[in-house]
Amino acid sequence: MKTRMLYTKVWQDSYFASLIPIESYLFLYFLLNDYVTVLHLYECPDRTILHETRVTTGELAVAKDKFQKADKIYFYKDWIYLKNADRYEQYAGLANKGKDNLVRQLNDDIYTWYVKVKGSPLEAPLKGTREQDKDKEQEIDQDKGYRDFLKSKEKLTNKLTYGKQN
Repeated sequence: MKTRMLYTKVWQDSYFASLIPIESYLFLYFLLNDYVTVLHLYECPDRTILHETRVTTGELAVAKDKFQKADKIYFYKDWIYLKNADRYEQYAGLANKGKDNLVRQLNDDIYTWYVKVKGSPLEAPLKGTREQDKDKEQEIDQDKGYRDFLKSKEKLTNKLTYGKQN
């Protein structure tokens, strides 16, 4: 079971206080559900939200629109990003490796959206890791191509020189 910390000042927060009860419930659900990751970005389809919270489709749509317009929580496809969660929950040590792994697992579409709504570039290790992975993939592809070329060259040389095929 995961543990999350919720600062009690949420009850005095002017934005949170302005929400109607169903919106406050959903706001807390988005902050505290089991799918939240150290990136504060997670995949959670509407059908899961509807099942776990028992709200209606209309109530969910209205709340999502309100949270996004208020620059609090962003939604894209089945993904959710908690915009200000970094201020309250920071990770160090092994959790940063976990962040790196999660970022590497994101497809390009989700990664691009995440960087855009985050409002600032990701921390250098995360962005660098992702770019380094792409560079390594390119190097491996180039290396594989070069090795294939050398093997072909060796086969052709052997065939021409010795009349044998490998």
